[in-house]
Amino acid sequence: MNLPRHEFTLIIQGQCTEECLDLQLKNYKNYNIIYSLWQDSQFNIPESDSVKVIKSPLPKATGHQNFFLQVISTSIALERVQTQFCIKMRADEFIGNLDQVIHNVVLKPDLLHTLNVFFRAFNHYAFHCSDHLIAGKTKNLKKMFVPCYDKIYHSNFDPNVYSVFPEINLTRTYLETRENQSIEGRRELMKQYFNIIDVNSLKPYIISSNKAYRGIKFRDNFDPVRYQSINDLDNY
Repeated sequence: MNLPRHEFTLIIQGQCTEECLDLQLKNYKNYNIIYSLWQDSQFNIPESDSVKVIKSPLPKATGHQNFFLQVISTSIALERVQTQFCIKMRADEFIGNLDQVIHNVVLKPDLLHTLNVFFRAFNHYAFHCSDHLIAGKTKNLKKMFVPCYDKIYHSNFDPNVYSVFPEINLTRTYLETRENQSIEGRRELMKQYFNIIDVNSLKPYIISSNKAYRGIKFRDNFDPVRYQSINDLDNY
């Protein structure tokens, strides 16, 4: 299959690390890239026809597990994307085999494709996708992130309605936007709108974790069973 890299834009958002930035710039030369960083970033990334850099002011509130930061940096970058497809990634992570991600998107272009990293079973945490990488049609990523962005800036992000988990906030927002009706208990929607990619098919990789996992860096060694993550949605 001839993989259409030129039809994809990489949104690399958040806080860079020197190691991952070096790997990204060396390995993603054939992609359109938008770095969406913060004004306090110490990294000066050289721009070119294919690499663009946005540095935004930090918001006053970051949200639980930096949810607001993820939403704002991703939404700002999405407005600059000019390709049909995009892949949202974290700036402190690296995925070596993006061709496998593109292959999944080309096969099922109407789904959002995420990793199995912390993708939870419905009975564990309902509507909890993985947000370490999200790939698909640009218009679909906008349906996930932009409504959250609008709620943040209109002071309408009710903590009594939305979960403390960013992944659940994103999943619920996306499904509610697509369905335009209640999604409560409708676990079948996850298979209808999402696909899970095994991170171990994307080696080499570096995946970061939050304080709940002591900030562990997974280097080609993520164990979905140990970390209560599911690999597919067939029996979701």
